Amino acid sequence: MNDKFQVIHKTNRNVGSYGPAVIERIKTFCEAYDSDVKPDDFAAHLMEQMTLDMPYTLVIAGVDEGNVFGHLIASVEQFYGGEPLLMILQIEIDKEWEGERKALYDAAFPVILGWAARLGCKKIRIWGRNREVADKFADRFGFVDTGRVLMERDIEGLQSV
Repeated sequence: MNDKFQVIHKTNRNVGSYGPAVIERIKTFCEAYDSDVKPDDFAAHLMEQMTLDMPYTLVIAGVDEGNVFGHLIASVEQFYGGEPLLMILQIEIDKEWEGERKALYDAAFPVILGWAARLGCKKIRIWGRNREVADKFADRFGFVDTGRVLMERDIEGLQSV
């Protein structure tokens, strides 16, 4: 990594400097995009991960002159005994820094791919919040549509068939 893009972790001695700002922007992202998580609970989880020797969630921040202008969250998930899977949970760059998006990818991906490989991951998954986002990752990185469709509804009123 470099000074502009940093893993926010105790080993880098930057949790106190950038942790609070990146956590606030992550909570704002959760609220803006109607995330399925409770922002405060997610924030507490991320702060804990920033202090673990071998975290299973990494936060990478774009910083300039002490200000956070972007972030990426990656997590290693293992679903009921399946193979560990690297998940990209959030990526966001402030509009005025949009020109740094490729630099964020170029700095972050080697770091998260190496970290995920050490945790046994062989695949990476990104859930785009819409088709446009998904298509960008397909074009840029070669992601393919798995054919899976995520659907939901309220439990209330659902009858057995």
